Amino acid sequence: MLALGGCAALIGLETSDTIAPDASIAEAGISDGEDPIDGDLVEASGVPCGAGARVSPTKIDAVVTSVGKTCGRPDAVLSADDLPFRLDYEAHGTEDPSWDGRYVTGCVGLGFQGGPFKALTVRARAVRSACGNECVGDACGTGQWFGVFVRSSGAQTPLWITLTPITSSFADYTVPLPPSVGVNPYLYVCRSSANRTRDDVDVDYVAACN
Repeated sequence: MLALGGCAALIGLETSDTIAPDASIAEAGISDGEDPIDGDLVEASGVPCGAGARVSPTKIDAVVTSVGKTCGRPDAVLSADDLPFRLDYEAHGTEDPSWDGRYVTGCVGLGFQGGPFKALTVRARAVRSACGNECVGDACGTGQWFGVFVRSSGAQTPLWITLTPITSSFADYTVPLPPSVGVNPYLYVCRSSANRTRDDVDVDYVAACN
């Protein structure tokens, strides 16, 4: 049975997932407007996994950090129909909004049964405003990134897997998953900027690939 989670002000799926560092963004030495460096980017394949090899998530949650917002139904990612789940920025506090050293605002959390899986297929696009918080600045309309993370019981925050550049048109991105992801993984697809100077992210469809 598919389990859906509602929106929350802060991520709180498990104690190990709670973002609770004492330092603010500035105190942590992280620039609030910093873009990912080229070494962080993973060029995902444009070829999605075959339809027969796709596995849909059995648990889907809306997940935000202290600077995140989401809108729409999380289960929108079960079908590729141009009716996306939307990931935005909205400051709720001063906590450092980074997971494993990468910026995170709004996410969709995805629990899969089975595996190990070879890849994650994500259909996504960049938009100037996902949930009403308009992008501001010269970088608006120039694209975004989505980050993929995996929940780990031994880490304070989810662990980073990839950061993938996207454009303003919906496209399929197939992101390779390392063997360390293991079986029955809980993964996150996230908007990967810390403020409103970058576009937001629409996630239309997600599936794991056998």
